[in-house]
Amino acid sequence: MTTRKKRLASLLGLITVLVGLLVYVSYYYVKSHREMFEFTCAANLQQRDATTDFHLDASFVLTLRYSGEAMVSVDGTVHKNGKDYVLRRNAEFQYSPYIQFLYKLNHFTVHRGLRDNVPANVLNTDFSYLYITKITDMDDAVLIGTRVLPLIVCHTR
Repeated sequence: MTTRKKRLASLLGLITVLVGLLVYVSYYYVKSHREMFEFTCAANLQQRDATTDFHLDASFVLTLRYSGEAMVSVDGTVHKNGKDYVLRRNAEFQYSPYIQFLYKLNHFTVHRGLRDNVPANVLNTDFSYLYITKITDMDDAVLIGTRVLPLIVCHTR
């Protein structure tokens, strides 16, 4: 009888450990995916810096997936020091939660369009982090920004 009770106690202990492990893994999975996004949004961007004679007029489409894969397509013009350039680029990258609304960007692959003639020293492409948050009371809008670009309202419809 005592052997049977020991086996039952061991079995209950094992079941308790497995249930605890399942709860922990489920919590981690939900928490990590809660911070990820699944949307495509579009916005127009105008950036002016009179001190450096820099103007950026572009439209972009940003796609983020729960898997952490992302893509951005940018189409527009850049003006710098009296010269005008055509901007046509697609970039693929990975994103992951960093701190609160800040996401770390990795594995950038940039594809320049045939007409893209913006020199590397004219357009800052240092995109290490991305600020992303949904706008309260606006179901179809997301606020997006970087260290080098202002915050942008990006519409998902």
